[in-house]
Order: sequence, then C-alpha cells, then structure tokens
Amino acid sequence: MIDLTHPLASIAVATVIGWLILVVFLWSVYRWLVVSESDKAVISGRIRSISETVSTGCLFAGAAFAGYVSLSLPDGLGHAAAFVGGFAVAGTVLSSANLVALSAHGILEYTWIERPRDGVRAIILSGAGTYGGMAVVAAILVTAPIAILGLVAVGIPTHYALGPWLIEQRATAKPVPQHLEQRWQRLAVDAGCDDITFRIVTGSGSAAAAAVGIVPGRRLIYVTETLTQKVPDDELETVVGHELGHVRNRHLEKRVLGSTILWTGIVAGIVSLFSPLPEATFYVLVGAIIGYLFYRKRLVQHEYEADAVAVDLTSPDAVTRGLERITELEGRPRETSREYDFLTSHPSTARRVRRLENA
Repeated sequence: MIDLTHPLASIAVATVIGWLILVVFLWSVYRWLVVSESDKAVISGRIRSISETVSTGCLFAGAAFAGYVSLSLPDGLGHAAAFVGGFAVAGTVLSSANLVALSAHGILEYTWIERPRDGVRAIILSGAGTYGGMAVVAAILVTAPIAILGLVAVGIPTHYALGPWLIEQRATAKPVPQHLEQRWQRLAVDAGCDDITFRIVTGSGSAAAAAVGIVPGRRLIYVTETLTQKVPDDELETVVGHELGHVRNRHLEKRVLGSTILWTGIVAGIVSLFSPLPEATFYVLVGAIIGYLFYRKRLVQHEYEADAVAVDLTSPDAVTRGLERITELEGRPRETSREYDFLTSHPSTARRVRRLENA
C-alpha cells in the first residue's frame, strides 16, 4: 500500500493523475477547436492559445500543490532535495502531455517543434526548470520565508536577462536573410537601438514577433518565419519597428520592474502568514492586487507607445496595413472588449488603428 502522506508518494500519484487528465483534456480540446480547421495560421494560433492557457492553469495548480506538500516536508536537506527533484520530474512528465495530445492528432507540425529533440529540450527546460524552481521556492518559504523575497527580487530580472538565451534553446532560430537584415538594422539605427540581434524562428505557424532581453548588447528581436513568408517587406518593417519601440521606450525594463515589485508583494503577503502579524497578509495582498491592475493597464499603454515608434520609423499607412494583415493571419477578431485587451495586454486591432488615425 502506498503511503500517500509521504511527500514523494503524493507527488507521484498527483503527477500520474494530472498527466492522464491533461492528455484527455487537451486531446478533446484540440479535436473540438483545431482539427477541423484547414488554415495553418489559425491552427497554430489556436494551439498556442490553448497551450498557454493550460500552462498557466497548471502553474497555479502546481504552485498551490507545492505549497501544500512543503508544509508536511520533514526537516533535513535530503528531504528538501528529494522534494525539489520529485517536482522537477513531475514537471517534465506533465509538460509532455501537450506533445502527446498534439502527436495523437498529427498536428505537432503546426508548432515550432521541427525535431523530436526540440520537443525534449523544451519539456526539460519548461517542465523541470519551472516546477523544480517552484519546489525550491516552496521549500525556502517554509524553512526561511524572508529569504524568498530576495530570491524573487533576483530571480525575475535574471529570467528576463536570460530571455535571448532561452529563445535560442527553446526554439529553432536562424539568421535573418541579408536583404532583410540590412533593412532592419537601418531601422534599429534610426530608433537608437543599434545593439539588437535579429533572428527568424522557424517551425511556427504563428505570425508573431517579440523583443527579449534587458542586457545591452545581448538583446534580441525574433520574427517567426510565417511573418517573413506571408507579410510584404514594408509591412514587416512596421512589425520590427513596433518591437524596436518596446526597446527604445525601455518597456522591457519597466516590465521587469513591475513584475519584480508585483511578485515580491505577493510573496511578502504569503510570508506574512508565517509572521507574528498574519493579519498583515490582507493589506499586503490588497496592495499587490491594486499594483497588478495598474501594471496590466500600463502593458496595454506600452503597445500604443510602440505603435507610435513604428509610425515614426515607417508610415501610418504601413503600420495600419501590417496590423490588419497579422490579425487576419492569426485568425483573431478585429474588435475585442477592453476587458479582453486588459487580460491579453494587447489592445484590439480596431482600437489601435483608430488611435493611429486620430494621432
């Protein structure tokens, strides 16, 4: 008989049950929302949305479970190490559920994963790294709660600083063709961001781009191959200009600051549960919630500011056409509610176009 009161036993049982639930759930959702589609961009966009939503849910569930298990963890470094290792293995197993569901429907080709080793590497990095780190945080929270504040304050900026390296490890990237590289580097110089490296991410059907990294000289803007194939060069420049806008306006650094303050506040609220004044938890968490609402609103404003830089580097007409084309490629609705914009941190295309027209 398995002793479910033992931390490792409870982790193992929860992992098996969670993996089975995830596989069945994802298989059903993909069959319902994805398999019947024929457009590659729509398929890729829906896969990404479903994966991100499920991943976020798993993170919250995992964090709660890690906190629960850590409370019953026996004293000793060996038990803490076993707890972290067990969670790292659990994260690896759970992360494989998505690949299993995608493979069962034969739609893995619509993701960025081109080779089996890419998928294995992604599972290890996202699963073992994330869930193992989660267990480390939970273990420290129980044994030395104040120390966790420093870990959060250092860990979040470190994660953002390692962004370019993580992209190179988790995705298949290649150099930008010379004719595009020259045009994009010219835009970067005009934007005052001449330390940017550009990369094309292959194997993804999504039409997306992003700026990552906060360390000068090690910042990266990646553009998916779908964009380079389906978007004209002049409109592609507006996408690059938008990402350069994030860099020029230091949006990444502001996001790091906001995330660090926000999560430090949340953790401080949890830590206060272990303090002589547990009632302080309420006030700290309320402050964190207010901070979160302000933070999300600022993220939406950042998109408008980046659009303005794209207009300065190209033209309002090109930016408008680029926004409309990407919306069509991704199969997204052109008009969405402000609540939806708030949750996704991106204004709707219609709202962004109106802002450009009224500028």
